[in-house]
Amino acid sequence: MVGKRALRLGVVGLGFGADVHVPAFDLLPDVEVVALLGRNAEKAASAESRLRIPVFTDPKSFFASCLDAVSVAVPPGQVEAIVEHCHAHRLPVLCEKPLGSNTPAAERMAQQYGDLTTALDFEFAELETFLALHEAIHARKLGDLRHVQVTWLNESWVHRSGTWSWKTDADRDGGVLNLFGTHVLYLMEWLAGPVVALSARMDSRVTAQLKPNGDARAAEDLVHATFDHASGAVTSITIGNANPGLTAHRWTVVGSAGSAVIDNSTRDYMGGFRLVATSASGEPLLDVSEPAANGDGRLPPFKRLAERFVTAVRAGTTCHPGFGEGARVQLLVDAIRQAALDNRTIEIQRPL
Repeated sequence: MVGKRALRLGVVGLGFGADVHVPAFDLLPDVEVVALLGRNAEKAASAESRLRIPVFTDPKSFFASCLDAVSVAVPPGQVEAIVEHCHAHRLPVLCEKPLGSNTPAAERMAQQYGDLTTALDFEFAELETFLALHEAIHARKLGDLRHVQVTWLNESWVHRSGTWSWKTDADRDGGVLNLFGTHVLYLMEWLAGPVVALSARMDSRVTAQLKPNGDARAAEDLVHATFDHASGAVTSITIGNANPGLTAHRWTVVGSAGSAVIDNSTRDYMGGFRLVATSASGEPLLDVSEPAANGDGRLPPFKRLAERFVTAVRAGTTCHPGFGEGARVQLLVDAIRQAALDNRTIEIQRPL
């Protein structure tokens, strides 16, 4: 628990961490970003010059910076080691999704951090359009949910440029499931309730063409999955990041008393959404457009989560979504992979 002095925050990651976490936390009162941690010395020097914040490449020096909390934005395979350092110093953690490489790792971290504040950045749930849809569903303005259909298809920079990176490498936890799917899976249960069964198919043929050698394993670039919810609703998703010329992100939600559509066909993948909801009789229920951001559209939703995280850290309380939700999403990710591999339906235990 931290009093009303400035909260001293450390940021791990010189990509999304430096570009989004640092400026978002800088917008919060009584929060001071005092240190960054990266792995590449050249990038560290550049970030230090640009941000005028000490940047370390040695975890020991970073964690010696008298920190009150840490935010983490690194590839999945690096998350658990950083979280272990944070726990050893009893530091609350805000982490980018996914929470590690697999379900056992995510569950270890969730259990380890049961008595400290955590947060997971499922930032689409911080957008005003998705918040308005969530409120409408839980106020039963659409009645009983019957079906949710999600389509999220675009072409990533790595696929456009033909670049091989951790995001295309299955052995480094790349693939559209970790990049897009984790967001979709969190939103899906947040909106429609817990999943009890799922089936799936995956494809990696486009990414396989980028492989630098025969030993590399291409991560999936297209996923089709269907989910049964405990409520009786069904969700179907099609997500992919190797679709030339496409920029489409659409949620269609059908209830017994009305339907809603959230749609974004712009290149502003965070700020271009519009929500329209209509009653069964055709009367308009909602028409909400995501407010235009002044600058980077990723900052407003991340800032909302960062504010909740800081409030929880100061009070010594929980923050949602946290590591528990992160472990739940990772369980669904692994179940999708297994269902696709075995070509069978997998039953899912409800969260406790």
